[in-house]
Amino acid sequence: MDYGESLDQMIAYADETNTPKVFPGNNNSHAVHRNDFPHPVVARFVRVNPRQWSGMIALRIELFGCDYATDIASFDGQSYIRIDLTFQPIISVVDRLHFRFKTIESEGLLIYSHGYQGDIFAVQLVRSSLILTIGLGGGKNTIVKLGSAVDDGVWHSVSIAREEYQLEAWLDGVPQVTEMEHGYFRINLERELFIGGMLNLQQPFVKATSTTQARQNFKVALRDCGSTNHIIWQLRHFTPPGSSVSGT
Repeated sequence: MDYGESLDQMIAYADETNTPKVFPGNNNSHAVHRNDFPHPVVARFVRVNPRQWSGMIALRIELFGCDYATDIASFDGQSYIRIDLTFQPIISVVDRLHFRFKTIESEGLLIYSHGYQGDIFAVQLVRSSLILTIGLGGGKNTIVKLGSAVDDGVWHSVSIAREEYQLEAWLDGVPQVTEMEHGYFRINLERELFIGGMLNLQQPFVKATSTTQARQNFKVALRDCGSTNHIIWQLRHFTPPGSSVSGT
C-alpha cells in the first residue's frame, strides 16, 4: 500500500523491518479479514496493489478513517520559535512526542533543548537522515539514526517515546528500540526549547552536547506536534512568558 498527499509523491507503508508491508487477506470468497494500523496513516490518496492468490487477482476493500484538520508551521531557514522554559521546565521520566515534517533540505535543526546539568534533547536532519539525540545528564548521550533520504518533499511521521532508559522511535511507522546510556533516569530541560532552528548554531553548548550537528536551521513545514508536557499545545493557544517567534 502506498499513501501520500499527491499521486506523484507517495511512500510505501512499511513493516517493522522497513520493508513494504504485504497485508494478509481472506482465504475464501466470503470471509472478512481485518488489518489494523499500529500508527495512523495521514493521506489524501491511498494506492493499493492487489497480489495474486490461487492464480487469480481479486480485491474488495474498505478503508475506515476520520476527518483530519491540522495547523502547519513553515520555517524558511531564518525563522524559528523559542520557548522559555524558566517558569515551566520539562522535568520528566516518561516522554512522548509526535510530529510530521516535510522538507527538501538535507541538513537542518528541527528541535533543540538543553538543561543546566547537561541534559539534551535534539532532533536534526544530518545528511538526509533524521538524528535523535537524548542525554539525561552526566555527559552520556544516546544518538539514534532514523531513515534515509527523508528530504524528498513528502510528509513523514515521527513518534518518540521514552520511559527511563527505554527509548522507542518511529519514522513512518517503522520502529527502532534503543537502550539508552545509563546515568540519571529523569530529563531536566530548564533553559529554552527551540523549534525550527536557533539564532546561532555555533553556540558552545550546541557543540559540546551534540556529536552530530546540523549546519543550518530548517527550511521545513511542520504540523501535528504534540507532547506529554503540553508545551506544544500551549504554544498554539498563547505565548509562554519570555518566549518568541523570530522571522516570518
